[in-house]
Amino acid sequence: MIDYIKMYESMSASHETKSLRFPLYFNFKLLSIANDFFVKDEAGNEIAYTRQKMFKLKEWINVFPNRNQDAPVFTIHSEQIIDFGATYIIQDASGKVLGKVVHDGVGSLWRTSYQVTDAEDRLLFHIREKNPWVAVLDKMAGQIPYLGSLTSLFFNPTYLITRPDGTLVYRLKKLRALWEGKFSLHKEARASLNDDILILNSVMLFLLMERNKG
Repeated sequence: MIDYIKMYESMSASHETKSLRFPLYFNFKLLSIANDFFVKDEAGNEIAYTRQKMFKLKEWINVFPNRNQDAPVFTIHSEQIIDFGATYIIQDASGKVLGKVVHDGVGSLWRTSYQVTDAEDRLLFHIREKNPWVAVLDKMAGQIPYLGSLTSLFFNPTYLITRPDGTLVYRLKKLRALWEGKFSLHKEARASLNDDILILNSVMLFLLMERNKG
């Protein structure tokens, strides 16, 4: 079993050959009041758990290595009060900024769009729907009483995570499931451990934000 705590703690640009065990699986209960979910790797090891604090003016998300919630290994927070076009900062336990996620509020009126940058605001990745219409239908059906919990059986959008030049690096797909939300994250091209962990946190934030929007 991989010791993900040590992997997180030893993360540096020199660890180019290491990576998380893809695909990763994200799972949360649709009928749960709490906005939380866990992440498992290909071998079934739980590698991350997050529980979003509800009714806060500013977003603050703690990411734990598992549901025991001993101590967070990452935090994600926004300096803005509202999330329209907000920038979310991803930090490790020491306070080091690993990167940022920028919600493209204007673009998101039609197509979900997020940008992932490094700590110096250099663009690293785009997160966008492969087919915006599927995502629109999924969100619309999710608002219908009693039908919302069944949408994962019919509408399963795919999100592409690409480099600025268009190279596909990760693919996030909503999976068919009943009474719960399930997503798989596949790695489609070479990327460093730093990128893997930055995208892991970015996808957790992305799923929380999109779930809040309905």
